[in-house]
Amino acid sequence: MNGPFHSYLAWTTKKIEDPEVRHALLFAVASVVVGLSLFFPRPHNFAPIGALGLFAGAYARSRHAWLFPIGALAIHTIAVGGYHWLVLGSVFLGFSMSGFIGQQWIRHRVRPLRIGVAAFCTSIWFFLISNLGSWITFGIPQGQTLLQHYAMGIPFFWNTLSGDLFFSTLLFGGFAVAEQRFYGVPGRAGRQAQAEARAKIETAKNCGSGRNEYGSLRRSRILRLASARA
Repeated sequence: MNGPFHSYLAWTTKKIEDPEVRHALLFAVASVVVGLSLFFPRPHNFAPIGALGLFAGAYARSRHAWLFPIGALAIHTIAVGGYHWLVLGSVFLGFSMSGFIGQQWIRHRVRPLRIGVAAFCTSIWFFLISNLGSWITFGIPQGQTLLQHYAMGIPFFWNTLSGDLFFSTLLFGGFAVAEQRFYGVPGRAGRQAQAEARAKIETAKNCGSGRNEYGSLRRSRILRLASARA
C-alpha cells in the first residue's frame, strides 16, 4: 500500500547512491534498534551486544569496531547501574572480542555459516572471560574451583548463545533485506552472475579476442545489472 510516508521513504533512499553512505545509514539504524532493545525485558544473558560487535566488525568503516559493543554496554550500565568492578570489567572484555571476530572472520565474506561460527566463538569467549572474573570475585571466597564455577554457568551460556544467534540473524538478515528492498542491491545469485560477467570480460580483454566481443560482453553485463536493479 503506497502512502505519503512510503513515497517519502522511497524518494529519500533513492538519493543515497554512495555505498559508504548507504552502509553508514543502515548501520546507524541497526545500532539504535539494538541499543533500545537492551532496555526491554528479556532472559538473563540473552543480549544483542555480541551480535552488535559482529555486525560492527563486518560493516563499520572504523578499525575500532570493538568500541561499538563497548559503547552500547557502557550506556546501558550507566542507565541501569553496574556491579562489582572486576565482574563488570570481565563482561566488557568478553564483549569487546566480538568486534575483532567480525572484522577478521566476516568482513568482505558475509555468509550465513561464517556468521553462525562467529556467533558461537563470541559466545564461548564471553562465557570463559566473564565466568573467570566472576570466579575470582565470588568463587574463590566460597572455595569453588574454576571448573565448578564454569559448570554452574553452563545454563547461562545457552542464553548467551541463543542471543548471539538470534540478534546476528536479525541484524545481518535485516541489513541484507534492506539493501535489496530499498537500494536494489542484488542477492547472492545476482552477485554471482555479476562476478561471472566480470570474469568473462577480463578473459576477453586478456586474450585479445577483439573489440567486438569485448563490447558485446560489456553490453550484456550492463543489461544484466539493469535487470537486477529493476
